Amino acid sequence: MNKLLYILRHAKSDWDHAGLVDNQRPLNERGRQDAVRMGRWIKDNGFCPASIYCSPATRAVETVQPVINMCGLSESSVEYSSELYLASLEKLLQILVDIESSPSPVMLVGHNPGLDDLVTYLSDRAPPLTENGKLMTTTCLAQFSMTQKWDSLLNKAKLKSIKRTKDLNTLHKTEK
Repeated sequence: MNKLLYILRHAKSDWDHAGLVDNQRPLNERGRQDAVRMGRWIKDNGFCPASIYCSPATRAVETVQPVINMCGLSESSVEYSSELYLASLEKLLQILVDIESSPSPVMLVGHNPGLDDLVTYLSDRAPPLTENGKLMTTTCLAQFSMTQKWDSLLNKAKLKSIKRTKDLNTLHKTEK
């Protein structure tokens, strides 16, 4: 049985709040718009997760909220875990092992550089980079399919797609 894993990086955060600690930074206006745009794309394309594991950082919580709302999910389908906040590759792999029994598709919502490392590690092929050489840009969604248990992650997963909000903007422009 195939399991689906979605990896979502938080949207663009606001650096203009002096005095806030890093995990309290909210999204900026572009980030809020991109989070809604990605949430709508996820719903419209049938990528709604069954369970979500999200960093408790404000920017991650604000990014996942449109996904929850547009997919009609309950708050109980989301687990906010401090272990996802700025998690390393090793920590992210351990989290995947720990959530093996979660209903699929599973979505992880977090931060770089850990998500870059995780997507690269899991991919059965070189993941596509932006023209600037970036992988998990803000509000980027990677989709994987896995046939084996996640605790055997020495095997590669099939990278099905990577969607960035820049791609979504282009798609919407060409659709009009």
